[in-house]
Amino acid sequence: MSSYIQDLILAKLLTSEKGLPYSKARPGDTDNDLFNYHLQFLVGKHYIKKIDDKYSLTKKGKKHVLQMDMLGKTYEYFKASVLTYVVKQPERKILLHKRLRHPYYGDIMTVSGKVLPGEKIETAAKKS
Repeated sequence: MSSYIQDLILAKLLTSEKGLPYSKARPGDTDNDLFNYHLQFLVGKHYIKKIDDKYSLTKKGKKHVLQMDMLGKTYEYFKASVLTYVVKQPERKILLHKRLRHPYYGDIMTVSGKVLPGEKIETAAKKS
């Protein structure tokens, strides 16, 4: 669906709680006309929306970024996750964290991560 530049734009919006202005959504030294073309394409396909002077992910865009890493690389959809529970004894306190990327931005939950195709569960647990 998307091009390299579109993936970079979506990756920038991935970690934005309230959206980004045009200048901050632009990846690196991408030519302004090329950036604007891809930005408007994403708006037209309803992956992002513009409210006031900021661009943010739509519900459709948040669903798409589930398959992306922080650099905009898209992985084959793979339905496997690993949960890591860190428990402090004797108080029985469980480590939680606040999500800082979409689609679960702001949610407080246990530490978890995706298991990539061919990856061992132990390796996925260590990286989460």
